[in-house]
Amino acid sequence: MDYYYIKNFLNKERISEINKICNTGFEEPKDMGATGKHSLNKIIQWSNLRPVMKDVEHILLDVNNKHFGYNLHQINLYKTINYNVYSGNDNHKYDWHVDTATSEDKYDLKLTALVNLSDSPYEGGDFELNTGEIMHIKEFSEPGDIILFKSYILHRVKPVTSGIRKSLAFFLEGPKFI
Repeated sequence: MDYYYIKNFLNKERISEINKICNTGFEEPKDMGATGKHSLNKIIQWSNLRPVMKDVEHILLDVNNKHFGYNLHQINLYKTINYNVYSGNDNHKYDWHVDTATSEDKYDLKLTALVNLSDSPYEGGDFELNTGEIMHIKEFSEPGDIILFKSYILHRVKPVTSGIRKSLAFFLEGPKFI
């Protein structure tokens, strides 16, 4: 199994509450365009989101246990989460890439979890995986949807052509692959 999805896990009220937290008082990182990412990206402390997303943390770990079986580290309060906003006005996208650990620590990223936080309709912004063939993941198209996939699989977000697409990206870590 390369990915697992949960349709409509979050309702509109929770999406609004999470977006409110993500849109206040956080600094944007430096331009990430060199990596093929063309969107607004904010780094959010998990400690700020956990009070309204504790059930998401539990479901991600549960899905891993039932469907992927990776040895994962617990999500600690100091962890950061990526909040991504893709605008149709600018055809924001994220080219093909894999998610990897950026430090020399003794862990690897095992799973990436995306949460669709869009609070208005958008067009484009399709999410795709490439496991030797390109798979359009239509299950990740509505607000409140969650998808987990193996971090080392190539994936991308196609250009948003209208509206605004919002998502959170969690990176679930575990001991290094040997």
